[in-house]
Amino acid sequence: MRHVRHSLFAFMVLVLLIAGVIGFNSSENITGMDAFHATVAALTFSSDSTGYTDQGRLLNSALALASAAVIVWAFVNFHVRSADADSQASEYFKFIPKGEGLIMKEILIAKKSHMAGKKKLEVLQKTGTVVMGVKKADSFQLNVPFTQAVTANSRILAMGTASQIKELEREAKG
Repeated sequence: MRHVRHSLFAFMVLVLLIAGVIGFNSSENITGMDAFHATVAALTFSSDSTGYTDQGRLLNSALALASAAVIVWAFVNFHVRSADADSQASEYFKFIPKGEGLIMKEILIAKKSHMAGKKKLEVLQKTGTVVMGVKKADSFQLNVPFTQAVTANSRILAMGTASQIKELEREAKG
């Protein structure tokens, strides 16, 4: 479904460009390159239509309004949470026992730990906890990829239920 929206967005922008070039070329009797420049200026709200004919000013206004409509359409269609993301999140959270909330805790991965060298995804699969970040110097590097390994003697920021965190702490000690 997402590729359909991207294709539709590209189609709308292309239609506006073609309509603008043809319209400016015929109404203002200018070259193709000048018509393209006038179209881009109109679509990006940076044009000055004082030298245009009445038809050219009308076209400039129509292109600006259409451009605003396409921007609003794109914002609505690309910046809303998808149902897929919601269902994936609810899939994960349905495994949390009732009455047990999520907590975050900083955990040291010992040198002899079974977790040392495991990827973030493997930690999730083994303990059910999500590695939210890896400590670098005095701060956590957040949003680390699932393929990143947890190294020995490093500190991680983990999120999970109390029982999952205890399991991770046990594994982290070795």
